[in-house]
Amino acid sequence: MQRIVWIRLLNKKYFLGDVKMKKIFYLLFSLCLLLSGNVSVFAEVYTSIEQPTENVKNQDVWNRDVGDGVDTFEFKDGHWTPLTSTSERRVTAKKKYNTEIFEPNKAQQIEYIKNAQENEDFYKDLAEDQVDYIAVPDNDVNKSVKVRVPKIEVDSVKANSAFYIDNSVPEMLDVLAVNKDTEDKSSKSSSDSSSNSEESTSSTSEAPLIELSSKDQTFNVELGKVLSNEQLLNSVTFNGNKADLKIKITKSYFVYVTPDAEVYHYDLNALLGKTTVDRISVMTENQAVLNGLRASTENSDKNIGAINISLPGKYRVEFSYQDKVFASSDVTILGDKIASTETGNTVPSATSSLSKPSYTSKTLPQTGSESSSYFILGIPITIGSIALFYFINKKKTA
Repeated sequence: MQRIVWIRLLNKKYFLGDVKMKKIFYLLFSLCLLLSGNVSVFAEVYTSIEQPTENVKNQDVWNRDVGDGVDTFEFKDGHWTPLTSTSERRVTAKKKYNTEIFEPNKAQQIEYIKNAQENEDFYKDLAEDQVDYIAVPDNDVNKSVKVRVPKIEVDSVKANSAFYIDNSVPEMLDVLAVNKDTEDKSSKSSSDSSSNSEESTSSTSEAPLIELSSKDQTFNVELGKVLSNEQLLNSVTFNGNKADLKIKITKSYFVYVTPDAEVYHYDLNALLGKTTVDRISVMTENQAVLNGLRASTENSDKNIGAINISLPGKYRVEFSYQDKVFASSDVTILGDKIASTETGNTVPSATSSLSKPSYTSKTLPQTGSESSSYFILGIPITIGSIALFYFINKKKTA
């Protein structure tokens, strides 16, 4: 005779079956509680020249200073994956590729497509290994056809890469020595002065040496908050008056997209003047290009005026004195899909109806924050386990 187990749930009695079924129920229920608990996910940020190998895990970030900028990698699926770069060598190589190869080839491909649309047999004499089939819009709306055109290199992903790689700039760049131009000029000036007479030396006054440096900063997502100049200047070491420094946001490493948009934006603060945070997706520029979007030409996106930290992101900030750039650093905004408000409520961010990859803590690591994915996973397990036992026992009692 089976031993019967009863529990009271929602002021009603439900039959749970025999002891074996009871064990299964408690197992599922315990799993639910485990997954629903608060699980903290920490990511490490490395700043070494050599590749980190010990105790690295997914979502860890490696910032490698190569002398003319910083190459940023993310640890994913057992290896370091290129993410973004500020290296001047990569910027120069990318510009050369776009100017000498991508843009001319793109224009040539457009001409090929035009010829093939006017006459589908225009390139019929070419072998299959010499052609590509490219989808182009047809006369009918929402339809497209493939045209047969000569094969030519038109790599949009490479042309818009945030971490440009080719034979001249491989994934692992040689590290350049620190620029000593200022010190060399100073030494030369001292040497020249020492060769002059004491009277000449005493009558000559040298301009004071400007010492200016900055370091990277990290902030947490905070809904509706814009970073002030004072906060940005906290990263600066300067032997003069910081009020004399000019601040310029020169780059956003990530872009912001609204549903059904045809363009992506760099300036989140300006975009939030037109829409709400819950309608904005955050992604890399590569992802935006792959989804058929193009860069916005608005003035705010050409010249970012402020850093809004309502959503995750990463920006390059330059500090200059007397119109000469002396230092630059990165400002990283860390956060997941939920941005906390000052009143303790939660507002969804970096989500939209777009079927596009959203920027989450996998791109910029979540530091010291709680993961909500486990909690969400626990909810259907709870509902499923209750429903399972309800229908099984309903069948037994029938």
